[in-house]
Amino acid sequence: LTEHGLFKASEWRNMGYFWFIPLLSALVSEGLLHRDYFRNWVDLINGVSRLNTSNISEKDFDEADFFLTRFVLEFKRLYGKKNCTFHTHLVTHLVAKVKYLGPLHTYSLFLHEGFNSTLLKSFRVGTKGLLLQIAERLQWRHSISEMCSKLKQLDPTSYALDYAEKFCKFDEKPALISRKPKKKKVPTATLR
Repeated sequence: LTEHGLFKASEWRNMGYFWFIPLLSALVSEGLLHRDYFRNWVDLINGVSRLNTSNISEKDFDEADFFLTRFVLEFKRLYGKKNCTFHTHLVTHLVAKVKYLGPLHTYSLFLHEGFNSTLLKSFRVGTKGLLLQIAERLQWRHSISEMCSKLKQLDPTSYALDYAEKFCKFDEKPALISRKPKKKKVPTATLR
């Protein structure tokens, strides 16, 4: 558990399905964990497990919705409103997303989370017009991408295509969020 920051999604799933319930149950038995916190975790596992099977019935959807809604409501009561993050709220949308996209195991949100990195690289902190910067950079990337596609159709060996693709990669450098501005060197007069 000390390396939980390195866990992959499948490892978290296995921990949730197979290890946490017995572990938390033992903590409740020893009086080290209140039963309400245990039930809250069980609601999450019950809801998610129903949405992670190959054949999901309407009854499974209804039960998952019940468990996940109760999980979010109890989470707020147990941990406080300040700990209810956007991700906690997203749990309430799982049933609708599974109805639309299929069982949880058939797709990944990592692609969407990776887009956060693209957004972070699209602006510089401390300047005005943050939303405009992001919109302009994303539009710029889209335009370059379209240009590359058209160039590939016209001439896949084009030098311009090679240049455009390198130019696209320029924007993928880390954002200047944590960097301090470089001090300009002021030329000093030399004595003769």
